[in-house]
Amino acid sequence: MANDNNHQNIRVKGNGNIIGNNNTVNNRREELHYHHGGSSKGGSGSDDAVGVGVGILFVVWAICWIFVRHAPEIYFYIKLGALVSAIPLLIGVVIFAFSRKAPDKRQIAATIFGFALSATTFFLAQYGQDRLDPQLLQFGQQARDALAFWKGLTEYDRNVVVENLIGVIGLGATVFFSFLMGIFVLWRFVYGTDIEDSFILRILNPFRPSRGGIFACLCILIAWAFESGFVF
Repeated sequence: MANDNNHQNIRVKGNGNIIGNNNTVNNRREELHYHHGGSSKGGSGSDDAVGVGVGILFVVWAICWIFVRHAPEIYFYIKLGALVSAIPLLIGVVIFAFSRKAPDKRQIAATIFGFALSATTFFLAQYGQDRLDPQLLQFGQQARDALAFWKGLTEYDRNVVVENLIGVIGLGATVFFSFLMGIFVLWRFVYGTDIEDSFILRILNPFRPSRGGIFACLCILIAWAFESGFVF
């Protein structure tokens, strides 16, 4: 700023300073707030968990609905499988009857054990089929989808459906292990106990009565526990 009298230059340093007559000074202050970081994703994780839960429930409802719609066929094949699993044992008994070999107590015990598994599987399948009310089976045929089927069931019917479904899974596993155990016992009847390095025997070794037979017995116990209403 220049002074006319003294011819001196005066410099004023400052931000937003105004000097002079009748000048108005306006002090302006601006505050800028910066927030770094993305938006919160906590809600997205919760939504994903809820979506996965609903999807799992719908899958369970669909499986129950399909099971009830095809229950007669499923139980038919379970009973048929129980009978088929006893065929290798029966063949082994016939071979043993016409052979001159000395009786092996372990093979005899394994054969009796296999027949018991097959018979128990057959009767448990029949028991589970009898638990399903014909009206329940008819409703499963008439329901337009899995959700409508599940919502139309009473609490008791829901328990029966879930129990029988788990029971059928256990019985199906029993048929599988019983059949392969029967093949193992038949192989022993035919070739004796000396061929430990046989390729077929190595494949069937996990299904010998002391392994696969015990697992089949556990599957039967699980099926019985659910079908008898012991769990629910």
